[in-house]
Amino acid sequence: MNTYQNQYPRLYESLINAEAKFPGLLEKSYPRILQRVELLWGAKDAVSYLDSLILGDSSDHSGRSGRQGFPVEVLKEIVLLKQMHEFLFPTLDIDPYDPFSGYTLPAPTKHGIEPETASTISDMVPSATNSAARWPQVSSQRELITSAELGNSGENVYAQQGKPVEEILVHYGLMEERTLRVVQRMQDKAEHKGKTIGQILIEIGIVKREDISRALYVQAGVLMVDILHIIIPFETLRTVPSAQAREKQAIPVGIYQSTLFLAVADPLTFNDHQFFTTLTRLKINPVFAPRHEIVNRLNKYN
Repeated sequence: MNTYQNQYPRLYESLINAEAKFPGLLEKSYPRILQRVELLWGAKDAVSYLDSLILGDSSDHSGRSGRQGFPVEVLKEIVLLKQMHEFLFPTLDIDPYDPFSGYTLPAPTKHGIEPETASTISDMVPSATNSAARWPQVSSQRELITSAELGNSGENVYAQQGKPVEEILVHYGLMEERTLRVVQRMQDKAEHKGKTIGQILIEIGIVKREDISRALYVQAGVLMVDILHIIIPFETLRTVPSAQAREKQAIPVGIYQSTLFLAVADPLTFNDHQFFTTLTRLKINPVFAPRHEIVNRLNKYN
């Protein structure tokens, strides 16, 4: 019999049925904590206990205070255990404002997680973390010109432009206010010293790296373009030959007042201004589009 199955029968069976990975790091480093999780598994108190571990206001049976903090990988396992518990026992009271809750997940079946619902346990995060569509994107030439005019007049392109990244994430619904407070508390712990809120959010899996990047673009006033759907005039496309567009992974999306708006995956570190200025004889304004979308659009580039 598997060692985990012998020592943690209820927890092991639940995770196996849901095709989820057993929290081996937690078991190895903090076996008493996992033993208590096993004891409480399936009861409402399990959620409260996991909450206390995440928020750092508990102590296990050995007297170890949760305020000492956990290594990031162990903390990830605790967060995922809580999400799994709420996934498997949806009839228990779940706080819809809890940033670490799996409240948006559908009820489980006897076969575990349905393939179309979540391929791995790491996919089971609150819906706010999967809401890239909420970000403001330029999807037409008219919107591009309007945004360019705002920038040329010295006005902000975004209402949240210049605000802290964490405020931008909250504004666009990528995390709750409570999540922000929790992460701010985590910054005070030794293992997170010197890390930004964005870095912690990515490590725990609350926010995707691309969303942090998009928040930085909002902060800096960099336009984000829906490169797969915006209609690009032929006259604009031909300013950059296909060979150079593929080499640099850059797509011209619009021209306004002698400025070429060029979609690239990393506009904040873009350093090919001179190359494209010489090529097109236009000023260059890099805008953002995800790299995989740029590649898809380049496949149609003539």
